[in-house]
Amino acid sequence: MGVDTNIHIGPYMIVSGELKISVDREIKTCPNEDCEIHKSNISFQPSQNFCLKCGYGTGSKVLQENKEIIPHDLMNGKTIDGVKYKVDWDDLAFTDGNYGNGKDGVIISNHISPFGKRHPEDVSDVDLTNVKIQDEIDWFKNEFDEDIKTFEKVFGEGSVSIKWGVIQWYS
Repeated sequence: MGVDTNIHIGPYMIVSGELKISVDREIKTCPNEDCEIHKSNISFQPSQNFCLKCGYGTGSKVLQENKEIIPHDLMNGKTIDGVKYKVDWDDLAFTDGNYGNGKDGVIISNHISPFGKRHPEDVSDVDLTNVKIQDEIDWFKNEFDEDIKTFEKVFGEGSVSIKWGVIQWYS
């Protein structure tokens, strides 16, 4: 078992924010409102047909749960109020779910940038003397405009910041 060190040099975005939503979850439980199991919201196994406490046949109950949506959830596809939000893994890579407060995301491009900085022989030195940082940031904003809009729609105006720099992560 090994560890790979990955390095990205170029534009990236930080998505900050969280969204708290309330969702309904149906559980199989005792329908007897006087039963301790019903009151404690204990869920039965799908194969269980009777309450072990009071003997009633099983029924269902809808619980309302509070959930927190963070930027990484959109990378996996998330339905919020009936709308499925999806940021494409083919386009962007979520490099670190523990940036800042553990809820923010550092997101880089999976596209080959027109500003390639790779050494022709794939060695470790990279010449950054002629880098046009603002041009790369502008390319990134244009290339991922729809994804940026998706994040801002879910997490609010100002939740996305575009930066340029060196990102390192392990996989």
